[in-house]
Amino acid sequence: MSDPVRTAASSLEATNSASADAGLAARLTLALRVGVIESWETDVATGEQVWSDHAETLFGFSPGTGMGAERLLALIHPEDREAVGRARRRLLEDVQPLDLEIRIVRPDGEERWLHVQAENLRDALGHPRRVVGVVHDVTERRRAEERLHAGEERLRQVIETTSVGILVAEHGEIVLRNRAIQRMLDLTDAELTVGDPIDLLFAPHDRDAARGAVAAVVRGDLGCYSSTGRLPRPDGSTMHVDVSCRAFSSASGSGAALYEVHDVTDRVELVRRLESSESRLRAIVHTVGEGILTIDTHGTIVSCNNGAARLFGSPEHELVGSRSLLLVADAYRAAEIARSQRYWRSRDPRAIDGTRELLCLRRDGSTFSAILAITEVRGIDEPLFTVVVRDLSQQRRAAEAVRQLSEERAVRAEERRSLLRRLLEAEEEGRRRVAIDIHDGPAQQLTGADMFLQTYRAKRGRGDGEEAERLLDRGTHHLRLALEETRRIMSDLRPPLLDDFGLVDALRASCVEAGEASDCLIEYRFVGEYHRLHPHTEIAMFRIAQEAVGNAIRHAGSLRILVTLVCTPTQTP
Repeated sequence: MSDPVRTAASSLEATNSASADAGLAARLTLALRVGVIESWETDVATGEQVWSDHAETLFGFSPGTGMGAERLLALIHPEDREAVGRARRRLLEDVQPLDLEIRIVRPDGEERWLHVQAENLRDALGHPRRVVGVVHDVTERRRAEERLHAGEERLRQVIETTSVGILVAEHGEIVLRNRAIQRMLDLTDAELTVGDPIDLLFAPHDRDAARGAVAAVVRGDLGCYSSTGRLPRPDGSTMHVDVSCRAFSSASGSGAALYEVHDVTDRVELVRRLESSESRLRAIVHTVGEGILTIDTHGTIVSCNNGAARLFGSPEHELVGSRSLLLVADAYRAAEIARSQRYWRSRDPRAIDGTRELLCLRRDGSTFSAILAITEVRGIDEPLFTVVVRDLSQQRRAAEAVRQLSEERAVRAEERRSLLRRLLEAEEEGRRRVAIDIHDGPAQQLTGADMFLQTYRAKRGRGDGEEAERLLDRGTHHLRLALEETRRIMSDLRPPLLDDFGLVDALRASCVEAGEASDCLIEYRFVGEYHRLHPHTEIAMFRIAQEAVGNAIRHAGSLRILVTLVCTPTQTP
């Protein structure tokens, strides 16, 4: 029997006995009122039910309106009536204690939670005699539990939906983990379970130091412990993480550690790319020909490249930290000081920005003309100015070189055009000569052959056989002459000997043919050891020699011509 029921039952027994003490009943009433507990007693034989004084108020009835069983059963929440019925049957039939929490709906519609406890008291023979019980209004507790449960559910959802890996550990073992840490480590529920050691968050060589630091956090000697490292995944890849640990008191009262795990792989990769980009940028800046200076708002050089050191004749460590105005020749320094003053007054970068030409001063005192392009760069703390210095002397030398190159290209282009004109003229002259040769040679012979053959046909038709045969012979003779002349022209265009035997034999044959066709004595000599040349080279040399011999015969009227072809051991013709 539970304590409230036992107390109520004992008190009611004492009240109904002859030795009941009025003071005990008063104390019972006070205990029930203070504890918000109401009691009742039911006579099993008669069904009569007696409630404590304030029970009607508990159920939402007005005092003195009565507490009938049917009236009370009607208040029970519909979803709890079946459970109440089963509990009553067990209480009355099986004499099992009743202990359950139910909901009632008061007449005004308010829902309340009641904790009901009751027992069936037996007489000396063991027969059920009375049922005694207590009702405790636990609405506030249940509402507090519901709020607590709702808060825990919200916290669970936050923990499960956050992208931050969460682990809670006690005595070095995991007691809670969220989905994010499983996704980070690519582990299933079976692979990352409650009870696993927390050491998996740290690389093997860092685990001893991490255990000591976490122990200090749990003891309160250290407020927070953070570490950055790499964790291997099952697929062999590596993840970069930031791990922080804080202590808190668990429900058991022992010290527990809360671990927050942030996947910083993307951040680490971004930093790596940024550093790589900066390294490439520095390499580019140091390899460009122009001088590049970075100057703060006070005119102090904070960085420079190799080009600037070369232009100004000073090593980088001497330029950095020096005043930029010292690099400007005296004649231009006052104007630059005025620009700086306008900037300080207005903070308008346009007072300094822009491109201008001035005279710069080298370390050895010499000067050089330069173009300066100045641009403001907004920094985190204060703006900086990037100055690009270009030596005009180099630019002018480059411009002169470009001009000369352009002139040379123009001359070469004119030479190519002149050569092309000569080639076209030579081709046209060759076509003209071929046309003349065909007109004066094969065309005339073919015309004569045609005339003789036409006459032959007429004579033969009239029966003059002897004259017809004579005309046929003359026509055939003219056809042979036309064929020979055609072969000669073809040989002049592309001599077969040149393709078959090479330049030496083709040139010899050409000299013989030219001598036979004219009254000129042509002597041909070859000196050295001949090697076949490229076909284009051989045809070019053949045409040159052929044209030279032809010009000497036709235009100079030469009676004797000497043609010599020389081949040296190191140079072919």
